Amino acid sequence: MQKGLSLVLVVLFVAACGGSPDATAPLATTTTAPLATTTTAPLATTTTTTTTEPPTTATPTTEVPSTTLLVLEDPPPTPIDIEADEQLRVVLAGDSITDQVAPYLQWILSQAATIEHRHLWGTALCDWFADSRGDLGLEYLESWEPHLYIVDHGGNGMTPCMADAAGLPLIGEAYTAKYLADTEYVLELASLTGSRVLLVDQPVSRGNLRSGTGEIYRSMPVQHPGGMVRFFSTWPALTPGGQFVQSAPCEVYEPGCVDGRGELREPPPNVHLEALGAWRYAVAIVDELVAAGWVDAELVDVTDRVMP
Repeated sequence: MQKGLSLVLVVLFVAACGGSPDATAPLATTTTAPLATTTTAPLATTTTTTTTEPPTTATPTTEVPSTTLLVLEDPPPTPIDIEADEQLRVVLAGDSITDQVAPYLQWILSQAATIEHRHLWGTALCDWFADSRGDLGLEYLESWEPHLYIVDHGGNGMTPCMADAAGLPLIGEAYTAKYLADTEYVLELASLTGSRVLLVDQPVSRGNLRSGTGEIYRSMPVQHPGGMVRFFSTWPALTPGGQFVQSAPCEVYEPGCVDGRGELREPPPNVHLEALGAWRYAVAIVDELVAAGWVDAELVDVTDRVMP
């Protein structure tokens, strides 16, 4: 039964975005630079590319402590103590949505942070561990002593690290258990260096399909109180009330804004972001970093800055 259901899920992925759920995508071709050469390159020179990836449709169906119906209190700010001439060291992990958001996020944070990129279309969180990724694994960043991990995985499950013993994609309870364990592992890595962690829930997809990681991420601050781990939902910025939104009114300074309106998402049947959506996604994350006390608001004020 699981084999048949898994095949159905793969077919649904293909039909939803018109792409191929190729689990053998060229992961080794990531353009992430070695730590010794990490830079905050301008938007125009970023090496992150946007490609088409099957949308995440897997939704947890298991024993994750649900906090959806609870009003969660914001954890207390936990300011990061850095030297006057020191920049924040940020690790950005994610998938194709992150690929689209990263250039804007990097530009906004360019005066405040240096970013190590660990994101690529189609990848799951476990694709960025050493046993899958070698020296690009998150474990190898311990010596860099990151101040902050931003984890923006929506729940892809097509790569080998998300397969069962028969090589079939994990589904149901096994899928949720895997992402739950992998998220806890990232928090364990972060604790080794006293790093903060922001777990980002991606906006709903077309058809109001939720990410596969939202409930898992939402449960983490409850299990790890104190403000070092925060959950952040992009829903208010892009899909208010969990309802898919194609376009929205916008300001003239926002990317993709034409005559007061812009597209947030790609045309049907795709579910990825357009420029306006990627920009608002990045701005929302930065606002959360400021609220957490992790970034100085003055350093991310782009009022008088011109985007490349």
